[in-house]
Amino acid sequence: VVPAIIYEEPISDDFIEKAKQIIDDTNYLSRENTPKEIMRAIAKKYSQYSSNRKSSKYIAENIAKSLNLSARTVHRYDKVRDELNEQIRDNFLFENEISFNDALSLCDYSPEVQQYLFDHHKGIFKSKKELKKFLKNTTPDMTIPEIQNELVIVEKPKSPYQKITVSVPESRKPGK
Repeated sequence: VVPAIIYEEPISDDFIEKAKQIIDDTNYLSRENTPKEIMRAIAKKYSQYSSNRKSSKYIAENIAKSLNLSARTVHRYDKVRDELNEQIRDNFLFENEISFNDALSLCDYSPEVQQYLFDHHKGIFKSKKELKKFLKNTTPDMTIPEIQNELVIVEKPKSPYQKITVSVPESRKPGK
């Protein structure tokens, strides 16, 4: 037996939208969702709720309740959607290269700094360890030159000697 809700309404645009909303909510709640899917669901809910004047005061709470999330989580996803560089979001967060919490931390950096990092230091997004190190050693109020100084890689001086490998018979090994 499959539970069902039967509505006795004429088929109108509002009725169709309500049906689509029920289908979306059911699909969302029935599986584990990626940050991209959660963000999409929240954005869709915002557009639905913002067109309804009655709910405008408690939109985040209504969205959280309908998606089985906390209002705090809804606000955090909104922040990432609105403030994280789109290229970083699409290429690294949505591809699971960086954690959601690290993405949230990056939102505090200016759009210029985020773009600079994407353009010149993509490597820090490909290593969770490097990104955590960057976030630990910098602050969101730092300028691009200050961040450049922090990202300078100190190269080891090159040795004047060249490493070579020599194969010798077992009987000729030193110590035998």
